[in-house]
Amino acid sequence: MQTPVPIRVLVIDKSLVVCKVLQIGLQRVGYHVAYSLDPRVILPYLRRENTLWPHVLFLELLLPGLDGFEVLEELNAHRPEAFKDLTCIIISRRDHPLYRQEARSLGAKEYVLKPFSLDEIIALVQRHTASLHE
Repeated sequence: MQTPVPIRVLVIDKSLVVCKVLQIGLQRVGYHVAYSLDPRVILPYLRRENTLWPHVLFLELLLPGLDGFEVLEELNAHRPEAFKDLTCIIISRRDHPLYRQEARSLGAKEYVLKPFSLDEIIALVQRHTASLHE
């Protein structure tokens, strides 16, 4: 019997509260969760070729230094082979069709409005990582 793959989740959000809520909630159901409050800190790490990428990325649009759209562009530009396997889920207070459209065009798979429910977040991670357990 094959050992299940540990699901890696990364949260990039300027709010420590959001990061900790997602980290604690997702760890309780067995996911490995890391977070960053500033994309400028985590992007150099993700650009390296030997970096093990997360399976799921929760990404806020309004971030210090770079916005979420720029983060998506950076990730796709530097590691396109890894980016295509990444499930990016935008978490934002901004509910506008243009934001949703731009996020999807840059590779985001989901767009979740804040405030969100933890049950909704867990269901999204389960749905997008189900194939890793087959």
